[in-house]
Amino acid sequence: MNQIKKLQTTDIIGMLFLVGLYLPATVGHWMRNEMIYVSFLILVLLILLIKQSAISTFNKISFFVINGLLMGYTLLGNYPMNPYGMLIYYALMFVALMLIFSLDFSGITFEFSSLNRILKVASIITIIMGLSIIINFEPVVNLIKGGYDYFYGGLVGTMINEGKPVNTFGTHSIAGFYLFIFFLMNILAFIKVRHYDNLLYALVLLYFLVEVKSTTSYVYLVLGIGVILLMVFMYDKKYFFILLGGVTIAFLVFGLKSDIVTTLKQNLFAKQSSNGVGIRYGKNGTITVQIARILEKPYKGLGYISIWGTYYIDCGITHFAQRVTVLGMILIYSNFFVFIKRHLGKLFGASLFLLFMSFEVGFSNLLYFRTLFMLPFIISFFKSIDLNNYFVRSKK
Repeated sequence: MNQIKKLQTTDIIGMLFLVGLYLPATVGHWMRNEMIYVSFLILVLLILLIKQSAISTFNKISFFVINGLLMGYTLLGNYPMNPYGMLIYYALMFVALMLIFSLDFSGITFEFSSLNRILKVASIITIIMGLSIIINFEPVVNLIKGGYDYFYGGLVGTMINEGKPVNTFGTHSIAGFYLFIFFLMNILAFIKVRHYDNLLYALVLLYFLVEVKSTTSYVYLVLGIGVILLMVFMYDKKYFFILLGGVTIAFLVFGLKSDIVTTLKQNLFAKQSSNGVGIRYGKNGTITVQIARILEKPYKGLGYISIWGTYYIDCGITHFAQRVTVLGMILIYSNFFVFIKRHLGKLFGASLFLLFMSFEVGFSNLLYFRTLFMLPFIISFFKSIDLNNYFVRSKK
């Protein structure tokens, strides 16, 4: 027990981050692979929980309520219709998720330089992979096709043939979200320590959002530009207005008729769309079907069971509501919010929570195995930046 407590939390979460980011995912054995990966993750999370002084009562109760409800709804349902592997898969996913929410790093002062070194390594590898896809550098491209095909066969190959830097994430929506997260970590790291390689990585990752060419990546591209404008505004208002003028002119000259604006208008606001929010939440859309089922049986969850017409991961909110009812879904996201707020405070905690929730609308991200591995590091990294103090200092 004492040996476990001597392990450095920074080293553990850094290892999880890098391992989770680059673990191979193959279509043919995806469930088996993820069950092995998440089982390992659970063991590591237990080590982290042993290292901390206590687990909050709220987290303990939530852990047993959520997993108890899932087991109960599974037993009450027609679980033989699913292979046992699928039931075990979801059991492991939910256990890992609720264990992560029980982590408490509030008493730990993370060394920013150590976490930033890990981020830089991940950023360099991400950029090498992304540029290799864009220029079709075959040695790296073949590695990605062979080790990171995901969701269904040929998806990654199609993405790569279109020059989309999806890297290890399998599809353009997830890649768009995490490219933005990596951009955000790098730009905030630059603000903290003025390392210009962090700034370079941030700008390249922002450019990758253009090349990913998805609704998700374009939304976060706009948000990323907004983040840069906000940072410049806090640094010097004169430079802010110069930059804002340049962005406005560029948008008027090049942006109005660009694919970015066309895609966002079509997929976010048009009633009929071929992709994005419109088709998912429109009439007979996958999310509409889920919502109808939830409203029909608001107090009956599916547990670990997946049935035809509900096995969709296009929305984390409805996915949780189907499996553990609306009340259970609220409890899960409440745990997520408390977990973030515990480490980042109200202002930045709420902002990061809303950022993750903005992606939950289009993908069940909290039940994605790479998210489970990376989330402790992401939260710890933002904690090490100490943004609350940065904003206080900036206002003085």
